[in-house]
Amino acid sequence: MVLIPFLALPVITCAVWIAVVIQNGRLLAWVGLHHPDVARKELPGAESLRHPEHLLFFLRRRHIPFLRSDHRLWQMRQHFVVLLVLSIALPVIGMGGLLVFVLLISRFQ
Repeated sequence: MVLIPFLALPVITCAVWIAVVIQNGRLLAWVGLHHPDVARKELPGAESLRHPEHLLFFLRRRHIPFLRSDHRLWQMRQHFVVLLVLSIALPVIGMGGLLVFVLLISRFQ
């Protein structure tokens, strides 16, 4: 069927969101294990994974020099950013494609 790619979009989007959560957890664990002083100072509520600051920590410009100083941490952060961009782009592109598809179908009926 033609709609199968559009039906797969929510599943793919959820998979990307889950990957974002997993990658964020890996980043937090790496910082907590290899840089405990930074984790105590910069990450409030380090015992909980639900604090929004944990996501924003890896996106702030003032933390980029620290993140670049650890090659593995910087590499994981780059993957995290790509996953975040995908988590925003996939639904937008998918809905745009669905809109175009619906407009084309309605036009030819």
